[in-house]
Amino acid sequence: MSGSVLWVLIFNVFLQVGSTPNNSCVVTVGVKHTAYNITKMPNVSDLEDCEYTWANASKHVLAHNLDKVPELVMSKSVDTLVILECINHTILSLNCYSQGDFNFHCFYVFLQVGSTQNNSCVVTVGVKHTAYNITKMPKVSHLEHCEYTWANASKHVLANNLDKVPELVMSKSVDTLVILECMNYTILSLDCYSQGLFTFHCFYVFLQVGSTQNNSCVVTVGVKHTAYNITKMPKVSHLEHCEYTWANASKHVLANNLDKVPELVMRKSVDTLVILECMNYTILSLDCYSQGLFTFHCFCACSERATLQKDKEKQMETSNRWIYGSVVIVVIVIILVLCFLVYRYKDDISRKCNHLSNYTPGNCGPTSTVEDV
Repeated sequence: MSGSVLWVLIFNVFLQVGSTPNNSCVVTVGVKHTAYNITKMPNVSDLEDCEYTWANASKHVLAHNLDKVPELVMSKSVDTLVILECINHTILSLNCYSQGDFNFHCFYVFLQVGSTQNNSCVVTVGVKHTAYNITKMPKVSHLEHCEYTWANASKHVLANNLDKVPELVMSKSVDTLVILECMNYTILSLDCYSQGLFTFHCFYVFLQVGSTQNNSCVVTVGVKHTAYNITKMPKVSHLEHCEYTWANASKHVLANNLDKVPELVMRKSVDTLVILECMNYTILSLDCYSQGLFTFHCFCACSERATLQKDKEKQMETSNRWIYGSVVIVVIVIILVLCFLVYRYKDDISRKCNHLSNYTPGNCGPTSTVEDV
């Protein structure tokens, strides 16, 4: 469209530890490719050793340290992704082990004719529903005659002029959508025919309150198990009603409210996980619905702990050997002393034994025979 005005708006939302507002994502759209580049990375040592994953809005992995989608990804690195198409929302997940876990969100949004910065979306999250409302609509005649479509991040239609997803959508209109759950990203496409085509993007990000220094995880490594315990939980009502998920560094679920991996997990709860091995990194995701979404990251240097545990076991084993040896030596010494005493005083013992054997009760001395004269 030669007469169209193209507005480009880049949003950068950072949720977890280390992802401060100073960490920005720059999106460069070329003729045949799009580059996503994180310009300010976290200050960690050996950044190249961190595990990284680039994914789209649906969490489908595009590239990571070891592999990529060859038909889509041109190049990849810990801070840059170059692909053969343009994706509105990409996510870089960076796992630097004990130094922290970082998330970077790159938004590239085409704002079309009429979709200026003055057109804003307000998201209201209730107990059982979420409302998305466009507060400043374009100045067109007969707005109610425009064709509208509400969709999610994957472009699946939620509602339009004629229909809606009944099990999800409570109400819909040209400027408002009310649904029974909360979505991070919704899109309103508005076709007003000759008056223009408009697109509005609504972002709602759960700030992960739990991912702060005040909420700590204590890891206790035992001989045959490891316990991960969140010592400072968020102040929400009915914490036991929150949905929780314990996962490993690869996001594989270890346990949740309903189930667990039986061969691995000994015990699970909303704040504690006990497993039969030691993992360097575990994640607790806590969904308390309208009260918030919380994430806790537990780090443990298992190799170092294992070394310390082995040293402790060796010390205990050595200590036990000394104890057992000392007991045996004491017993042998006591037996030798008794044998020596028996040998040394055997004559006295023999006399006393004979005396006792000749002794008759009632006699004051040795028995004697009186002969008649």
